[in-house]
Amino acid sequence: MNAMSASRPGLIGRVRSTPRISWRLITLGMFIAVANGIFSFGFVLFLQRLGKDTGYQGLLLSFLEITVAATILPLGMLAPKAGPRRSLLSGIACLAMAYSSIVFATELWQFVPGMLLLGLGTAVISPSLAAALADTVCDADRKYLMSLNAFCTMLAGAVGYALSGALVQLAGEVLGFRAVFGLAGAVVACGAVLLAGRMDITCAPMNGLRAGARKIFPFVLPQFILGLGAGLVIPFFPVYFKLRFDASTQTISTIFTVTQVIWALTYIAMPVIADRKGSVRTLVLMQSAAVAALFAIPLTVDFPSTAVLFGVRMILMNASRPLADSYMMTLVGKDLRSTAVAANQLAWMLPHMLSVAAGGLLMTFNREMPFFICGVLYIASTALYARFFMRMDDIAGARGGGKGERANDPG
Repeated sequence: MNAMSASRPGLIGRVRSTPRISWRLITLGMFIAVANGIFSFGFVLFLQRLGKDTGYQGLLLSFLEITVAATILPLGMLAPKAGPRRSLLSGIACLAMAYSSIVFATELWQFVPGMLLLGLGTAVISPSLAAALADTVCDADRKYLMSLNAFCTMLAGAVGYALSGALVQLAGEVLGFRAVFGLAGAVVACGAVLLAGRMDITCAPMNGLRAGARKIFPFVLPQFILGLGAGLVIPFFPVYFKLRFDASTQTISTIFTVTQVIWALTYIAMPVIADRKGSVRTLVLMQSAAVAALFAIPLTVDFPSTAVLFGVRMILMNASRPLADSYMMTLVGKDLRSTAVAANQLAWMLPHMLSVAAGGLLMTFNREMPFFICGVLYIASTALYARFFMRMDDIAGARGGGKGERANDPG
């Protein structure tokens, strides 16, 4: 089966109809997610163990994001011409070398090449993998496939968190972190095997909403504000737990792992809810609830309640992202998918690479203030998304029409 149309109703039917090429791409994404989980959890803790403060950590993360920001849009535009296999293999090579170089780094200049390679690999893989996966299915099934992909990659990320905590516990913080970064490079390199053989990723587009490039900007602006807020807080959660509560690395690893597993399970429910309520309404409601949890985190008095709110915020804020990705890829059409993904990620990265440095410095002086600033920016982003797309939600049933029919574009 080369592409699946909406031939089997319901969640289980659509999962069983998923094409083989889709599963290969999902599995590749899982390999990459294991490595990403190791990096996102372990990198700032590794730097802290080496005696580097949050300002130093933010500076290195900014190097990574500057590289992505400078390259992701042109690489996303080139991806259709290069083809998915060539693009993905190039990205895998960059990621594998990046993680391997971090193993031996100690000083700032030694970390910089790894950050640059990691940024370049991310810029190549993110739009190419997302667009290739979207092309394997037709419009009616895309939200299910993107949610399935998010579920699998989230579980893989949880494996990365768990491996980080376990190896650090066994080998000590410095040697353990170096070991897991080496493991991350090996896991990514093994993913290249999944690109062997034919890659039939065509699906004739259904007649539906097609608006082209003019629909990219309304996605980009909310992402820009979201990235600005996220950089202030999100990369520093592991360090925040250590600084405020003196939590152990193993405890933080457990919190992240459990959150990832529960978060992954919510992905399964999202397309079912969206079929009834609409993708846009589902995203707006989930993110609005997440902001309340974010505001509450700095007001807690103990570690357990903070950890619970951290998990609730992360799950609510991100559970509906596959719906947003699917909605965007359907709205812009096949030819612009990799460009739209690249533009959307660039819009998040540009402000994030600035605010992550500011967040690291601000947290050095006041650990709570970044949470409130981030929350205000999240509110603005969610409100803009609702303003742009609420009247174009992807089912007419969300506006009182027939269930499962696409709403008309009022513009």
